[in-house]
Amino acid sequence: ATPHGEARVLGTAFRLEVGAQPRLEVTEGKVRLTRAGGKAADVAAGSFAVAAPGIEPSARIAHPEEIVLPASQAKIVGEEWVLVPDRNASGGSALQVAKATFKAIDHVENRPSYAVFTFHASAEREYRLWMRSTSLATGDKWLREMATVEPRDCAMSQKSPFFGTAPTNAFVFTGLASWNGYAWSSGAFDEGKPDKEPILLRFHRTGPQTIRVYTVHPSIRIDSIWLSTRQAARPAARTIQPPAESR
Repeated sequence: ATPHGEARVLGTAFRLEVGAQPRLEVTEGKVRLTRAGGKAADVAAGSFAVAAPGIEPSARIAHPEEIVLPASQAKIVGEEWVLVPDRNASGGSALQVAKATFKAIDHVENRPSYAVFTFHASAEREYRLWMRSTSLATGDKWLREMATVEPRDCAMSQKSPFFGTAPTNAFVFTGLASWNGYAWSSGAFDEGKPDKEPILLRFHRTGPQTIRVYTVHPSIRIDSIWLSTRQAARPAARTIQPPAESR
């Protein structure tokens, strides 16, 4: 039992993490997780659930192959991002650059402003990193085509050329002004050239993960981030909502 819920053993092997949002992960059998004063969910092997104030327990795949992170799920720190309504975004809202005070070559370690996504992912999966974005302004593309994405606590298949040999996972996504409306990209996109290989991520541990997004240029909007074990080619622009096993 925890201050926020109770896990009742039904014949199983499981892990129960107690914190602000107690998390139950089942490896064998089935466990019933009940939120204090709320509903219950039966969690089978290979799944997990959380129980916390305002969150009803529901079983989800513990090692998801597809993870979709809509803009509305991001926590905004500082004043450089704002969440705005957008009927063309998959979730009806998007992150938009409010201030762009840093350059692409500025390291992110001490930057005070960002949007951060928190989610559960597996160390047993290799994920391709896709971001759905657009640039609203017109004019010089070189001044309205960048944003920086930083998956934390993971190994990445590529290093951003903007940071040289610096020990960072931050990657400057480029080419965001190469299309009209929203489209998907992974890392660098060069208009008129074949797509480059997407960025691959492998997290160091299974559990809660974070991805931070930093501003570089004004007029950028970000709809969502998609981590996929299967989507090897750049998704078509018309792909608004990929299949998600953990959202």
